[in-house]
Amino acid sequence: MPKFCPLCGKQLQFENAEICPNCGFRFNSPINAPPRQNEGRKLSLYLIIGIVLILIIAAVVYYSVLGAGFFSTQKVSPSTPSDSSSVSLSTQITHVPSEIIQGHLNLSEKQFITTMLRDPQTSRYTVKLIGPENTDFDLYVQKEGSPDNYIYNSSKSGSNEQVDIINPTIGNYTIMAKSYRGAGDFVLYIDYAYNNNN
Repeated sequence: MPKFCPLCGKQLQFENAEICPNCGFRFNSPINAPPRQNEGRKLSLYLIIGIVLILIIAAVVYYSVLGAGFFSTQKVSPSTPSDSSSVSLSTQITHVPSEIIQGHLNLSEKQFITTMLRDPQTSRYTVKLIGPENTDFDLYVQKEGSPDNYIYNSSKSGSNEQVDIINPTIGNYTIMAKSYRGAGDFVLYIDYAYNNNN
């Protein structure tokens, strides 16, 4: 009757062998039939690996199709430089605005940005300026063709300013960020609200 290695299940060439020539396992006595434990373990391992792979593929498909995670294209607020003059963004912005513009102002410097308002259903046009601490930046907005020079402005102390224009007319608007005191990085948040969407 053939004898088998109790570890790997290989048939032994000699019935009285003490070492398996296939796996090198030393045993006291061979067995009469090949063991089936390893096959069962292999099948269980393959089944577990298959289930894990299916779950990973399902998660990747879910996140990529629904935009809920890995490959989402949702806008996020940009990170700012980590030097001492960088902008402190705290929690003043409660949602993702329509446009985000970063810049830097030196003492007494001005920067101009032009935006175009195209939709006549716009009910509010908002510009927020967030600047660094211990500086005083001011914010001005002018409608192109307006006889008044920067009629919309916010120039309180500090560098966090906001201008809200209610029921703006379509056309170009020039935004001016100006350093009254100090220097550093700033961020402009430009947002639009529309009728029936306050």
